[in-house]
Amino acid sequence: MIETGTFARLRAYRMGLLGTVLGILVTVSLAGPADAKTLTVNSTQDFSDVFPGDGVCDTIAVQLLKPCTLRGAIQEANSLAGMDVIYFDIPGGGVRTIEPDSQLPAATQRVTIDG
Repeated sequence: MIETGTFARLRAYRMGLLGTVLGILVTVSLAGPADAKTLTVNSTQDFSDVFPGDGVCDTIAVQLLKPCTLRGAIQEANSLAGMDVIYFDIPGGGVRTIEPDSQLPAATQRVTIDG
């Protein structure tokens, strides 16, 4: 379970879920470098990116629907050169929870996760 927000980062750390992304260089910041690609997670689901490396985090190959999951954002960031930023903008009120079906992929590129 990974939640968005300040308290969620503390909870995720306490629950040990940061261990699922071993090897990631996680830098928490409000803004990344000027050349960074921003990938916005807008879904709590757990689907893979349809076309890693195309610069777009989308997990359904339908043009009108472009859900971006945390798994899809990590996969897309891994496929892009340079440092990227994963940002969260999940619609709905209250605490939003992401429960991966399996271990999330390790990041192989530098990425900022701004939860």
